[in-house]
Amino acid sequence: MDTYSNLPIGSSVRETYVVHSPSRDKQIGFVRKIGFESILSMKDFKMDKDLTLWLVDKFNCDTEELEFDGGISIPVRPLVKFVLGIPSGPIKVIEGLHVDDALYKQYTWDTRGKNAMEVAEEMCSITEEEPFCIAFMMAILAIYLAPNTSVNVSRSFLGAARQVGNLKQMDWCNLVADCLFKGIKDYKKSDRLFVHVKGCVHILSVIFIDLAKHPTLIVPDGFPRLSVVTTEMGCFTSKWVVAHPFGSFLPVRCLEESVYAPVRNNMPNGNTVEGVKCSDSQSNTDALADQFAITDTDQNNNKHPILAKLGNLLYISQLQRPVP
Repeated sequence: MDTYSNLPIGSSVRETYVVHSPSRDKQIGFVRKIGFESILSMKDFKMDKDLTLWLVDKFNCDTEELEFDGGISIPVRPLVKFVLGIPSGPIKVIEGLHVDDALYKQYTWDTRGKNAMEVAEEMCSITEEEPFCIAFMMAILAIYLAPNTSVNVSRSFLGAARQVGNLKQMDWCNLVADCLFKGIKDYKKSDRLFVHVKGCVHILSVIFIDLAKHPTLIVPDGFPRLSVVTTEMGCFTSKWVVAHPFGSFLPVRCLEESVYAPVRNNMPNGNTVEGVKCSDSQSNTDALADQFAITDTDQNNNKHPILAKLGNLLYISQLQRPVP
């Protein structure tokens, strides 16, 4: 099987970042406090390489839209907030901020950023809020939200990650979108035989499943979408990819006819989405709080060690151009 095909996402993320007793509840509390609890509620999802590369091809780097047959164009940037449920506050995430030598060296191995697996492993034993949150952010950025072509953390994010008190007020959604769009643009410009798509490509699959018209596909409402969309909902896509040429792919709904209709008016043409409270507010609405909640059942289902399936995460958001 291809390294990048059918890779499980949700269980790996939860097993990596949901920490077991006695420090487990305390660390989950830290994650909630900084506004990233939606990551812990992510449903299991298997990436399909062919579908994802097709979606990458459908993405217009100039308009930042997925362009489908029938003249339907879907803006991706304003949907990131509703897919991921992470903070999209008023503070811009700035890369390359100065940090002290001690912190920089803590995330350095030789002359490069430390391996993300090692950072996540060390995170599991941290019980103090600030160092735990820094480690969490560095690991989740490198592994899922803003991955590059390596498995190392990007130390350019350290200056932002260390501002633990402001993490919930930062615009992480725009950062994730920027990294994904740049990754797609670099991929399309490259004429190399082997080149990876950098960025959180999981977003594209979730959006497509939410919009696809198919008689057997029933997509429930609720936000964030990563806590709703599962492999079972999207399994038809891989079968369709095999059975149909991309020229006759599934039709899609416009946003007004989709699960995004209730929040459509909260998506301005600019770079930010206002009005709907996700994890960027001081307190979530009851409906969204329910979506983000981590139940006892969720916790009890995570019986494996924290790093049991971390290896799967390293390839979730990095797809490689197929060999002709």
